[in-house]
Amino acid sequence: MGKIILVKYIVIHCSGNSANSKLRAKDIKKFHIEKRGFSDIGYHYVIPTDGTIELGRPCNRAGAHVKGYNNYSIGVCYVGGLDAKGNCKDTRNEAQKRTLNKLIAELHATFPNALICGHRDFPGVTKQCPCFDVMKEYERYNKEAKYTLP
Repeated sequence: MGKIILVKYIVIHCSGNSANSKLRAKDIKKFHIEKRGFSDIGYHYVIPTDGTIELGRPCNRAGAHVKGYNNYSIGVCYVGGLDAKGNCKDTRNEAQKRTLNKLIAELHATFPNALICGHRDFPGVTKQCPCFDVMKEYERYNKEAKYTLP
């Protein structure tokens, strides 16, 4: 697996589960390895519905979360993203929002030139993931970003 050389993007994802999902990073890791054939979990951070932060891949290793951009990005996934009917919906609860905001602030401080964006913002991505407008929500950080979307 490649190494991250330069962080251009901090990419937010949702897991594609319901708002009350008990999914954890270890469950995503198992799925990514067994069903997707990855060597590890694809994300660097996971935020379960209890609002904790669970570590995924180390940030110095390329993830597997946005094809073609893994060597230049950090992947953050919140658990949820689907309503009761399986439709895309921002299901982040208050604990997840607080944790995501804190994590984004920390990542921005570490990688101030990186663009904070959603998976859906990349060219060729047809998913609505993460089911909210990341660019708008974090535009205060993106004003300082050196990088733009391809």
